[in-house]
Amino acid sequence: MLKLYLVFVGPWVLQSLVVTAQGPSEGNTTNVTVRVGIVLSERTSNHRYDFDILSPAIHLAFAEAARRYNIHYQVHYGVSETECSRSEAVGKATDLIFNDHVQLIVGPACSQDVEAVGYLLNYYKVPWITGGGTLLETTGTFLYLSRFSYNTYTQWQFFIRIMQRYNWTNVAIVYNRDDDYTVANSRFVVVQLDNKKFVQFMDSAVRLGFADSGEYAFFVIDPLQDNIVRDDGSVNQRALAGISVTALEALQVISLKMMESPEWKAFAALMAQKYRQDTSNANDAKKFEVNYFVGCFYDAVLMYSKNLRQFIDDGGNISDTRSIVKKIWNSTFRGVTGDVYIDDEGDRNDDYVLWDYSSQEEQFKVATEYYGAGSRYVYLRHLIWGNGRLAAPVNKPVCGYSGDECKKLWPRLPELDSTLIQINEVERGT
Repeated sequence: MLKLYLVFVGPWVLQSLVVTAQGPSEGNTTNVTVRVGIVLSERTSNHRYDFDILSPAIHLAFAEAARRYNIHYQVHYGVSETECSRSEAVGKATDLIFNDHVQLIVGPACSQDVEAVGYLLNYYKVPWITGGGTLLETTGTFLYLSRFSYNTYTQWQFFIRIMQRYNWTNVAIVYNRDDDYTVANSRFVVVQLDNKKFVQFMDSAVRLGFADSGEYAFFVIDPLQDNIVRDDGSVNQRALAGISVTALEALQVISLKMMESPEWKAFAALMAQKYRQDTSNANDAKKFEVNYFVGCFYDAVLMYSKNLRQFIDDGGNISDTRSIVKKIWNSTFRGVTGDVYIDDEGDRNDDYVLWDYSSQEEQFKVATEYYGAGSRYVYLRHLIWGNGRLAAPVNKPVCGYSGDECKKLWPRLPELDSTLIQINEVERGT
């Protein structure tokens, strides 16, 4: 979970901190007005995508876009009172297009809603930006979408780079199912289970001797650091109650690189203050936390505004929606969530880290950093494998994954033994 940095200064100073970190006004003179529609849900399963969580950041970005780029937004709302819903998202987007003639849509956030709305906006050629939709592997199908959150595709790119480093070619993926877990023909296991099943799985690996053999590698993806490892590297004992040190020593964790820049700290402090001002119910304190997606939506609005400003200044027309979108793609923007790089298909290539457990320090330590802007890897420390081994597991054991390849030699061992005896007798001259 993201850290919440508290800065004890007045609200006018907090606003100034965010503005200063983002850069001064660029002196644009042409006033550009954009009709924008917001498509979000009031309630989502984990509240991170809720309209009242994201809305303050989106409106803060609208105000900053006016100050910095002279881009002014006329806001129209397509907010659903239900939880994530494909039909609601499509209906709200359709209303915004036909009734309000919007030129940009912000949202949706839920992955299933993003997928549903995408085909509609392809047809009507409306640009849209989102800080959600993380479960969609790629958004290349959607010609007018720019996604500013992490996604599963870039997570696997990072993992593939790790496999290449150690010359691994076979990998097993274990995910939530009701049947028994089986791992065959691989020594490298990516475990994607809920917390309870994950602990059970790793306990089984310890009991069977896999975890401390040094011949297996176990990986888990914990993008927001709310299941396995905390921001400071400590183990999430609440989520992993009962897990053994042996299991942790065999585990490597892939997560997003946490935001620690002055821009993020100032932004998080300002948003926390806004939440306190807008929320009177103390029971909602846990819900109103400044999370990763809040920053992503904020950066999405500003990066779109910056590129629209440049496009207009270069003689472009706001009705040329495809060209506006292409202006955003394959470009980089310094935002509160770090260096935001949107690739040539409209997807963010985010920053990740690989954590490795240190039994001496009793916490996880960052071993590798990956920076999406430039696809740059920084190796900070050697990984420690099961039972303290420094050598990485080999892709395929000498005797094969099940040991059968060595067993095939057993019938010929007497014959081989007899041949060796004859050779020794010849060498001795007997």
